[in-house]
Amino acid sequence: MPAAATGVLAALAPAGDCDALLDYFIDQALSQVGPYGLGGWGGPIVDAVAEEAATDSAGDGGQPAGGEDPTSTNVQVEGVDEGDIVKAAGDHLYVLSGQRLIGFSTAGGGLEELGSLSLGSGFGGGEMLLHGDRLVIVGTGWDVRPLVGAQADVVPPGWSFAQITLVDVSDPADPSVIRRLTFDGTVVTTRMVAGHLRVVLEAHPVGLDWSFPEGAGLRAEREATERNREIVSNSTIENWLPYYVDDRGGEGLLIDCEDVLVPPEPSGVSTLSILDFDLEGDLGSWEAASVVASGTTVYANVDRTYVATQRWIDPQTGSREAFRGHVTRIHRFDTPVDGEMTYVASGDVDGFLLNQFAMDEHEEHLRVASTSAPDWWAGRESSESQVTVLATEGNRLVEVGRVGGLGKTETIRAVRFMGPVGYVVTFRQTDPLYVIDLSDPTEPVAAGELKIPGFSAYLHPVAEGRLIGVGQDADPETGATKGLQISLFDVTDPTAPARLDTFMPYPPLDGREGHVGSPVEWDHRAFTNTDGAAFVPFEGWSWREGGGQEEAMFGVIAVSWDGDTLDGSRVLPVFEGKPGGDEWSLSPQRVVARGEVVYAVGHDGISVIDLASGEIVDTVRY
Repeated sequence: MPAAATGVLAALAPAGDCDALLDYFIDQALSQVGPYGLGGWGGPIVDAVAEEAATDSAGDGGQPAGGEDPTSTNVQVEGVDEGDIVKAAGDHLYVLSGQRLIGFSTAGGGLEELGSLSLGSGFGGGEMLLHGDRLVIVGTGWDVRPLVGAQADVVPPGWSFAQITLVDVSDPADPSVIRRLTFDGTVVTTRMVAGHLRVVLEAHPVGLDWSFPEGAGLRAEREATERNREIVSNSTIENWLPYYVDDRGGEGLLIDCEDVLVPPEPSGVSTLSILDFDLEGDLGSWEAASVVASGTTVYANVDRTYVATQRWIDPQTGSREAFRGHVTRIHRFDTPVDGEMTYVASGDVDGFLLNQFAMDEHEEHLRVASTSAPDWWAGRESSESQVTVLATEGNRLVEVGRVGGLGKTETIRAVRFMGPVGYVVTFRQTDPLYVIDLSDPTEPVAAGELKIPGFSAYLHPVAEGRLIGVGQDADPETGATKGLQISLFDVTDPTAPARLDTFMPYPPLDGREGHVGSPVEWDHRAFTNTDGAAFVPFEGWSWREGGGQEEAMFGVIAVSWDGDTLDGSRVLPVFEGKPGGDEWSLSPQRVVARGEVVYAVGHDGISVIDLASGEIVDTVRY
């Protein structure tokens, strides 16, 4: 079982034994339970924001500007791999498709399916990481009745679970399962550092058979609330902490009560946990640390993991006023590969975080970009953004510097920190790109600002003083988007950022209505950077004025920069025209570049594109 979390615990308090932890859960739940059970804001706030959306552990570029990541996944921090649906190493390419793991050979620029592995009918999707000849798949699914045998009749329909499957791929033609753990909860994110798998898990209460109002009216609701309070009072610790089942026969609580920390203010009754597995082993043991809170934003470097959580907001009062003054609480854990996982400190920043790129550590300081109101909230007319610098002082993450007033009435669309500089994109009708000078963490300064139509949803360093932005062109008067746009920025002078060039794959759709976008806009792992070129998958549709024939277009943009231009950039189409069958199955979601060949990995197939000619030389469906 996992080892206990240790550290200075004043900002978060140790729960103690199981009896004390159960009392805490019951006290919190009694104050929150209503006629329909437990509800409230916490995880959903961050989920909504996310959907809208570093050699020194500071995020100096994910895939290095001069070469490919070893597993072809674009990552935030060099040395920290991230789970993805595609992994590549040498001449082997692995793809997660539906309920199957499929292995391919890419030797000689070709593509040959070698073997596959069924992940079971309940597997609902996930991501994987590759360590030598071991591949670990972390995913979610539904209905684990085969695991519980005689208790199958008590499994709630639609109940979800998380699963870690360790697979031997030493023979890619015959992958085999080494071990599998199945447990309550939802996987937030995965990371891998030096062969250590880190899984961040959010688990909600289970096995509480809520009562609902018997008819309409206040009396029915009050009676249901009282019945639900009794259910909470009679609960056991197994209702609150995630349970696991091992395919070798083991089972029990995934997290020991002593590993759980509780916050000083209500943060819901879910548990957010970090699990650490050594992939040289067989998933038989793990370390863990857990917080009673909800959240889905995680930043991790080689030595530390920061988890952002949300305070609980009563759904009955979850109005505009409830969001004013909202703060995000951030917890620091030290997670060295050669030592124990240790809770260190906690602190707050104003507002909401966009995604993992909103946090970054540099020279012992955590920089956090946040917006006072998320884009989906109707009250964003009063919103503004800021970058806050936090330092660890004892058990507290203390604010030591801040620059605010960024993008008033706008919300953050992209963030990138690189060493002592940060880049923040806000948008509502136009796109201000702010350059934040963080060289003095106690006095951060908005050194420069560039205001242009549209916005970048993802920023990537590609050369000294150069950034590539992937986002949307937009009407400067209305903010209406016009289509996918690649931008090349010169940030050599932080006081005078400039956009040097742009590239649009289908401007302006030849007089047709429609939209073109890219998975990169909401998932940085879809971006691929190689030596001197980048690849951006795209997909779109169009129709002629008056409701003419609908057409589709999808493929890969080969982004090429030479000095101050994107003149060498071009479209590598996979399909253009009116769909007549399953063409969308080939719409690229990831791109793997190998020499003069590009593998465009779609939903249910791979297109092999010759870079010299731009032609598709092979297509494999699965």
